[in-house]
Amino acid sequence: SASLPGILALVLSISMGILRLRATWKSNNLLRHDRMEYDALWNTLVYKESTFAIITEIDIVVKSLGLTDTTACRQLNRMRLDTNSSSSSTGKAPPPHPLEARLDEASNNAPIYPLFTDLGLFTIPGAKQIESPVTSCNQLYCQGAIANLLLRDRLKEWADASNGMFQRETESGSVYVRWSDAKFDDPKTIKWPGMKKHRRCIEKLLRSYNDDPSHLMDISRSSIVFETLADLHECICVIAADENICLERVKNRMSHDYASGTTEGYRDVCINLRLVNQQVGLA
Repeated sequence: SASLPGILALVLSISMGILRLRATWKSNNLLRHDRMEYDALWNTLVYKESTFAIITEIDIVVKSLGLTDTTACRQLNRMRLDTNSSSSSTGKAPPPHPLEARLDEASNNAPIYPLFTDLGLFTIPGAKQIESPVTSCNQLYCQGAIANLLLRDRLKEWADASNGMFQRETESGSVYVRWSDAKFDDPKTIKWPGMKKHRRCIEKLLRSYNDDPSHLMDISRSSIVFETLADLHECICVIAADENICLERVKNRMSHDYASGTTEGYRDVCINLRLVNQQVGLA
């Protein structure tokens, strides 16, 4: 015979399942409406000869970079040479490392933080340790705090060269203004994005990345908004030519071939990059 606690547990589980299905159904209806609006807007762009040509040009530029949205992209530690590890245990100078020549060649007076020199920890500029993915969210947030500030300088230059816009806070609400105008007006009113919230990172770790922090690519992030596709095209070209960054992956959701259902009609161009200028080496 069924016990009362068992019946209550069964009723509770069925009720939770029904509520979950109802919530999913309502969410899908909301997303379906958004997708219809996004797709309708996209169709108005595609069917115009001028914008169709620019969308094609954007696709050509992105493909010429040799980076696709399927390119493997992870947070990796820098390739490191520990020159003190042997000397501390034996009292003798460590034997020459086969990569030391590469380090000397790559550094060329590159700045090294004094603490790293004292600890005997040296990294090869621009080189990633493929077998050493980042395993700490704390490390990512420390690096992201610095990257966020340095990335802002690059964003200003890219936006200035391509009529890019940023969000500004006003008494009547948020508006988008061209950086080329805002930098002379009142740049302090620009609402710069902060780093990704801890809660959202934990959600992504558990839901999508199997608790692997090396897949968190957007703790430090930002965006530039454009009024025209031509300005977007110009900005991509400016970013691709910037020697202060290294492109890692480009997701072109503005492509004719992109399946909009993947993001419920939403489209943009998403770029994962590394900062590789002198300031990053010093930091």
